[in-house]
Amino acid sequence: MTPFEYVTQYHDFTVVDARLGLSVQTKLTGYNNHYSAEGDKQVVAITSALARKYFRGKTLSSVFSIPGEPRIDSSQHFSVGSLRRAFQSRGSPYEFRHALRLAFLAGQCEAPGKPSAAAYAAKWFTNDCVSFAANYSGVSPSTPVFAYALGLSDRMLKAPGVTADVRLSAPIVQLPPRTSAADIQQGDLLLTLSVPDTRGIAWRHIAVVQDFSPLAGDAGLLSIAEWGWNVAADHTVRGRRVSLHDGSKGDRKAYAQLQAVRKQFVGGGDVVAFDGRAPGPGHPPALRIFFDASRFQDLDSRGYLVAGQPAPN
Repeated sequence: MTPFEYVTQYHDFTVVDARLGLSVQTKLTGYNNHYSAEGDKQVVAITSALARKYFRGKTLSSVFSIPGEPRIDSSQHFSVGSLRRAFQSRGSPYEFRHALRLAFLAGQCEAPGKPSAAAYAAKWFTNDCVSFAANYSGVSPSTPVFAYALGLSDRMLKAPGVTADVRLSAPIVQLPPRTSAADIQQGDLLLTLSVPDTRGIAWRHIAVVQDFSPLAGDAGLLSIAEWGWNVAADHTVRGRRVSLHDGSKGDRKAYAQLQAVRKQFVGGGDVVAFDGRAPGPGHPPALRIFFDASRFQDLDSRGYLVAGQPAPN
């Protein structure tokens, strides 16, 4: 599946379950990059309703099936962790589809006084650049942008709030930078490095390469998929002309950030980059740097797996 085709999985979000009596088609374009207390409340509402309806009020196991419900295959397994990802802007299209089925069973949509399933999905199932790129790549959707360039230390992985799926992906997420424009290929990751934001974060954005066509000199035509906004048309960039360099020809402050970290890159410090802008107030100048994501080619884009393995809860 190409990055553009993966975008379509969200933009043409479809759930057709004749057995359940659910048929939905809507467009998911929402953006959220913060923890959602309301999203957690939805997870509690769904799991509590399912517990009352099917398990005599007992707390759901982290992985569960739904026996005694003729509209659901009793051999199908659902995951509370997957449900949480869906309501915290970390869900894959697969996880969104099954979260909607569970919400329907729990009476959170298509019920008296509740929204339609389409409106419910459009409200709750949002995304950001981090989750989109990781879900496409097949790794944890909570992997921070810097980790693809610098890796995750043992200390970072032991920090409070780091989820089990991040730890599962950690050994494979650090990527080498591309050192030649001729090697850029579909699926490579494009990381944005700028001055630190108010949180102290210098790695500000991530996108996925759809296509790169070299032109004369150091120029090329670049197409990427990214999820930095809630406007569908902005989730794909097609045939943008860029001028490539090694980072030294860009903004002085952005280049200083690069100099400070490039020794931590896999394989050394050479990079292929172009000038851009970082998200956030003022959109400061930035370097957009290509990283070799070919190691992810053996992974499928995320359904419920993380790094090719069942996602921990």
